[in-house]
Amino acid sequence: MGYRIDVITDSVSEAVRHAGGLMFDRSRAGWDVVVLTDDRENSRALAILGARTQFPGQVDDRWHERERDIRTVVAAIGGPGAKGASVGGLRPEPELLLWGPHVDDEPARALRPVRHRLGAAALSFKTHALHAIGVVATVEECECFWADPTLGADRTVTRSPTAMGG
Repeated sequence: MGYRIDVITDSVSEAVRHAGGLMFDRSRAGWDVVVLTDDRENSRALAILGARTQFPGQVDDRWHERERDIRTVVAAIGGPGAKGASVGGLRPEPELLLWGPHVDDEPARALRPVRHRLGAAALSFKTHALHAIGVVATVEECECFWADPTLGADRTVTRSPTAMGG
């Protein structure tokens, strides 16, 4: 059994700002952390967090391995991957976490808030990753996401020791 988190983004710096702590914590827990993006900048920041970059069209046979039954997809609301379309056909369906302001323009889609609390190491490594992309900011103790409970059997709370319902 394997574990993988895919962060789908147009901007590596946005992914680091919103999900850098989650990427770090999952990487340190043994997960394969992949940032799917066209953005070829800031690879140093991703390396600091323990993530690797995959560009669209790049073949990654590990993506289709059937024995990988725990997957998480993280994306910006309204961004690429936000509807889970890029992960269609995977079984079981991955958990979907979204960052950004939730606008309830899709009444059928009930998103619920989820918080990921960063430990001391995640705070430090996220700070260094932000410095690597030229951002000097105070790192918050929690990263906030929206979970789609219809995907991935709502594993965020029930099976992840690093995320909790908000």
